[in-house]
Amino acid sequence: ALLWVIVTYLVLQLLYVFWLKNQPVLDLAVIASGFLLRALAGGAATDIAISDWFLLVAGFGSLFVVAGKRYSELVTLEAEDGEVGQTRSSLLSYTSTYLRFVWTVAAAVTVMVYGLWVITVPRESTTATLISLVPFTLGLLVYALVIDRGKGGEPETAILRNPTLL
Repeated sequence: ALLWVIVTYLVLQLLYVFWLKNQPVLDLAVIASGFLLRALAGGAATDIAISDWFLLVAGFGSLFVVAGKRYSELVTLEAEDGEVGQTRSSLLSYTSTYLRFVWTVAAAVTVMVYGLWVITVPRESTTATLISLVPFTLGLLVYALVIDRGKGGEPETAILRNPTLL
């Protein structure tokens, strides 16, 4: 399984470098799928089964972060130049409203899938697992505020510098 994940990851990276990075929407999907493939590789390397629910939450959560990153890049470029200027061609295909739509939908689906996961996992749901939906949702909302301010261009830095998210 690990070999399959590694080969898939490498093929996607090659396709991304030579073609997909210039294809709107597909570039977002490939970047988000890279995070999923890394999770699958970690599960395969440690012989830990990765649940479908985890993959759904991680996949849509990754799409949320990736669309937020592109949104922040676009907003920053527009603020600096007054227009987008020289950048990756897929970014030129997006509008800030479209990217806002993508990260909004991705955040909503992430919360919905996480909520379904904590309710329907094949064990007894406890009050604690159900309540975990509240901080999970609030964390996404805090990060959405970061994105909305155009500060999501470097997600790892934005998260590590935000005391609420930490």
